[in-house]
Amino acid sequence: HALHACPRRYPSAPLPPPMAKSRGQPKLLSASDGGKMNAAERKRLSRYSRGDGNSSKGVTKPGLKRSIKRGEAKIGAAERKAAQAEVLQPSEAGFLEAEGPLERTCRVRQSQLAAMVDEQTAAKAYEVQLPDLGPYRVAFTANGRRLLLGGRKGHVAVARWEGGFHVLSELQLRETVRDLTFLRDHTMFAVAQHKNLYIYDASGTELHCLRSHRPDVQRLAYLKYHWLLATVGSTGQLRYLDVSTGENVSDIRTRLGECDCMRASPYNAVVHLGHTNGTVTLWTPNMHEPVAKLLCHKGAVADLAIDRAGRYLATSGRDGTLKVWDVRTYRPLHSYRTPRPVTSMDVSDRGLLAAACGAAVQVFKDGLAARASAPYMTHRLPGREADTSTTRPRHANDASTTRPRHARDTPETCPRRVHDM
Repeated sequence: HALHACPRRYPSAPLPPPMAKSRGQPKLLSASDGGKMNAAERKRLSRYSRGDGNSSKGVTKPGLKRSIKRGEAKIGAAERKAAQAEVLQPSEAGFLEAEGPLERTCRVRQSQLAAMVDEQTAAKAYEVQLPDLGPYRVAFTANGRRLLLGGRKGHVAVARWEGGFHVLSELQLRETVRDLTFLRDHTMFAVAQHKNLYIYDASGTELHCLRSHRPDVQRLAYLKYHWLLATVGSTGQLRYLDVSTGENVSDIRTRLGECDCMRASPYNAVVHLGHTNGTVTLWTPNMHEPVAKLLCHKGAVADLAIDRAGRYLATSGRDGTLKVWDVRTYRPLHSYRTPRPVTSMDVSDRGLLAAACGAAVQVFKDGLAARASAPYMTHRLPGREADTSTTRPRHANDASTTRPRHARDTPETCPRRVHDM
């Protein structure tokens, strides 16, 4: 009784003003504003919705009813916090925009771009001189953190490219290197050498020598969701190797002669082969006949590139043409004439097509679904010749990545190129 009768020794803190009552949900931008959400905020909140919740109506047990209500309240709070944090994420990728009709983005140089962007972005643009052991083949890991370089004269290096070019390990094989690729992650990679196919670990230690892939392997492609390594050689033999067991899953004779052009679709892992007679064939390991066959060029096929959604196929031929095909209908969409045959191509996840043509690498924006009137960017290599053009997969920690709801760490690409001499 005495405890209740004694006065307060310290003044109490002022109470916050009562929140205005509203029939709708509270606004996202202000926690103290109880007004209704506008249409833009409702649309933003719907992107993070986790579906219809569990209703406690009709539940007779009091404990279960309270548990359902608490769970739904936590989910609703998480949705609102995710919608509020969306303003901190960039909604669009950064691209060059011309100020007037007379300005061309393809005339902007890399040195000019590095002076206009922030320091973190400018640090990603650098040049590494490797003039003695090239030309080089390039491969990235699925998350884009590691870079694998393979010189024609036997030089192989694993590097970390973020924040500068840092070589983690390198080795000299003293024989021809035709192609190379990472396997499941950066801990193992495969190298197609002069006679045999070899597998090494990240430190350069030889793990396996696969003599069953003779006489030689020209191109490699790793199917990361199937743990299969696809190889094709000078005899036109297409082989699928299970990297988990070391056994050949399938051995297919294409009967189309030597093949040095192969690309696996990132959407469905169908292997595309480009042949010397101008045709492109599509293969799966469970069929010994091509699932589709396209006559793309009048001359030999130089390189292939497939977008991430598996809808568009870009082919380049020795006849000096670059064509874009609709894989859903197997019909050509449009064609480009190049001053020199395109030797290497790649498509980023945002749909940018990079084509190495002589002493320059041209990048086309929105050039797959529609015909591009001019290159979006041009990177010139005076006195040199571009041999390989590759876009780097971007991991989820990149600042320019907008992560979808409930998305895992899926590789996304940015328009970065690595040019080999």
